Amino acid sequence: MARAAATTASCGSSSFALVLAAIVLVSLVTVLRPVVQGAVVDWASDNPGALGCSFVADMVRADLGPKLTDPASTDTEQVEFTIGSGETATTIAQRLETEGFLADRRAFVLARGRARPDEPAPVGHVHPAQDR
Repeated sequence: MARAAATTASCGSSSFALVLAAIVLVSLVTVLRPVVQGAVVDWASDNPGALGCSFVADMVRADLGPKLTDPASTDTEQVEFTIGSGETATTIAQRLETEGFLADRRAFVLARGRARPDEPAPVGHVHPAQDR
């Protein structure tokens, strides 16, 4: 009978430990999510290839919010934008942001270069509506 009581007691303490671990894990994910998200978004900004991971892309997408879809301005004048030989989604995005076509370069990298942002893009001229 003593053995059955010991088994029940150890089973009860194991269940308690599992429940406690689950509560701690859920609390950490909930409380630390903004901290973790900020770190992941910063890391992805420096390493655009990380956008190939869907959870990283989702965090960046959430961080971009309306910058992902809203125009950088209301100016609709057409302006030529030339993509040079060897330019990547990352370098194109930086130029688009600098020239006022984008509010945030990460939006272009996320939309165009998610899988391979550092591969050379096709060379040529484009005439985007200038949204600045």
